[in-house]
Amino acid sequence: MRFFNLDNSTLANIKLPENKSKYQWFIPVVMGFMAFWAVCGFKILNPTYFGWLAANDDPFQHLIGWLFFKDSPWSFPLGLNPNFGLSISSSVVYSDSIPLFAFLFKPFAKLLPSSFQYLGIWTLLCLILQAVFSWKLLNIVSKSILVNTLVLPLFIFSPIMINRIGMHSALVGHFLILAGLYLNLRVSQHHRSLLWLLLIAICALTHFYLLALVLGLWLASLLDAIQHHQASKKELISEVGVVLGVLFITMWQAGYFSVGLSSVSGGGYGIWAMNLLSFFNAKGWSYLLPAIPGVESVLDNFQYPGIGVLLVLIFALFKPKTLRALLIQLAKTKLWFLILIIAFAIFSVSNYVSIGPVRLHFELPKFLLAIGNTFRSSDRFFWPAVYLLTLVGVAVVIKGYSKSVVIIIFLSVSLFQIVDTNAGWGKLKERLNKEIPLTERQKLKSNFWEIASKKYKKTILAPAGTPSINWRVFSLFSAEHQIGTTGAYLARVDSRRLSQLQSNLQNGMIDKEALYIIEPEALPSMLSGLDFDRDLLAVVDGYIVLAPGWRDCVNCDQAFIALNLNEFLRPTQIKQEIIFNKAFEINKDYRLNGWSKTIESWGTWSNGADSQIIIPLPKNAHAKTLTLNLRAFVNQRHPSQKVDIRINDSTSYSFSLSSFEDNKIVLPISPLSLKQGYVSLKFEYPNAASPKQLGLGDDDRVLAIGLKSVRFD
Repeated sequence: MRFFNLDNSTLANIKLPENKSKYQWFIPVVMGFMAFWAVCGFKILNPTYFGWLAANDDPFQHLIGWLFFKDSPWSFPLGLNPNFGLSISSSVVYSDSIPLFAFLFKPFAKLLPSSFQYLGIWTLLCLILQAVFSWKLLNIVSKSILVNTLVLPLFIFSPIMINRIGMHSALVGHFLILAGLYLNLRVSQHHRSLLWLLLIAICALTHFYLLALVLGLWLASLLDAIQHHQASKKELISEVGVVLGVLFITMWQAGYFSVGLSSVSGGGYGIWAMNLLSFFNAKGWSYLLPAIPGVESVLDNFQYPGIGVLLVLIFALFKPKTLRALLIQLAKTKLWFLILIIAFAIFSVSNYVSIGPVRLHFELPKFLLAIGNTFRSSDRFFWPAVYLLTLVGVAVVIKGYSKSVVIIIFLSVSLFQIVDTNAGWGKLKERLNKEIPLTERQKLKSNFWEIASKKYKKTILAPAGTPSINWRVFSLFSAEHQIGTTGAYLARVDSRRLSQLQSNLQNGMIDKEALYIIEPEALPSMLSGLDFDRDLLAVVDGYIVLAPGWRDCVNCDQAFIALNLNEFLRPTQIKQEIIFNKAFEINKDYRLNGWSKTIESWGTWSNGADSQIIIPLPKNAHAKTLTLNLRAFVNQRHPSQKVDIRINDSTSYSFSLSSFEDNKIVLPISPLSLKQGYVSLKFEYPNAASPKQLGLGDDDRVLAIGLKSVRFD
């Protein structure tokens, strides 16, 4: 059933060749190739050229994810990428490295250059297929090769697609959306199940958002087929089963399920929602149209279709009867498809409705918000509407205007589209072809790094985050030396495993096979696991490194000077109280693990079976003792609190406290503390208890001591 029921008499007098020629497909292929040359040039096809991917974190993420995957052994599921993130790793899906191409090229990894990227090849393929599937869509509304050729630039030079080049490579694959539109609008339903199956599987191996969009288009096609009896129930039920079964296997093998379900919902629905004026906001992609004030046009929240498309829609509006008839025909023949496009458009706006600078907000039920948070870049759901509006506008112009006017309109608007959008893609081409060196390589100059890459199996960045600070430097270093790293930038991270990594770092748990790169704020907690006699703690090329066992390594350069901790910890003075109450929150950096998050007016309670503090020795003064002023969690039901204290992982002392206030403990400063320049105290509480356990309220913190102050004498 044809929804674009165009009367052939409209073009009956136009003596144009019909697209029956078997060579017609050369036209979109050549035009797609020429568009790639115009927009990108050929430099990015060089598989060893990385410069165009170095400007931003996102393309660098796609590249590094592939480099790790390329050199890792095959795993099961196939898409797992264990060295990129280590304990928080997931798969090539979540580094947006286009699993489809990663799977195609990985078997040839040993034959490929060590520095090899396929993102340029993918971009070329995307522009060619953008032209091919646009051509197939245009065949639905026109049988004229000339008309289709003139219209094609409106789809190829689409700002919403081109704007992703060199930034989000997988999302350049808008041809998958066009293919989904084509499978909905084509007259024949021949091989529908097979074609949808292939399309959905390819989307799953490209990008999650494209998969979501095409799954929606498939569902609409399914419902329309049921409504119009285009296939038997048995055929459609079989199609659903096969598609969902193959989709599950594809997603499983690609690595979608490598993160917990709770981690998939990233939060932030509405942050990257579509502004209702963004369809008209060129902002840098037009010489003629200015930016609309108050409309953000970052990569997400950019829906400008190009001035040529806007002109086509204006011409279509001058034919209201034709437009109305076509929309009625669409509603009759493809109702579920139309409903889906509208639903996608509404979802793209989110519950934060923006009209220029004006923003309105309304609450959503929790289950809808959970869905929205999974697709927080909701503006992408407007892409199918952009292409459908373009196609509808083209169909109305073809049906509503005379033969000569049709040719003039499409020739003019396509020229406008190409020339005017050059305001955007011209700058893009300059950026893609600008030789940008990988400065990440230049930052590691010392011979330390080459030695370390042979001694250690992994790099761990502290504190742990997504992404970690300096992740680019050390992910590239690790990838090129084929060792693992936690310095990964991933679209989704398993929150439970990330918390465990953060806890390990905060508790100073040192992996002897790992090289640690530490930010100053994470240094105090890492010191608790440091062995000064065997490990190296130093600054190399401006980075704080902790190299376990370096002092014992025969082949390791021992010339590196140990780090002066007083440069990173707040200095102390002799006979000055270091207070830990709310008025002196600045001193909280001395507290490591095992303390209550709540800082009270008098000090801070311990929370758990152990805790730790680390305090630098006063400069220019010889401290002999450290006096602790403590509270103890004691009462009639809990008359004494046992406390074991270990100083710098060496000397140990045990105490039993029976007073709630004014517990003074005087500890000697050991020679080891003087050598290391700080005092590290590890407290253990054999009989710590919570008020709730003792029937003293609902406080379930496991309390032992309250840290009020310390003082060097």
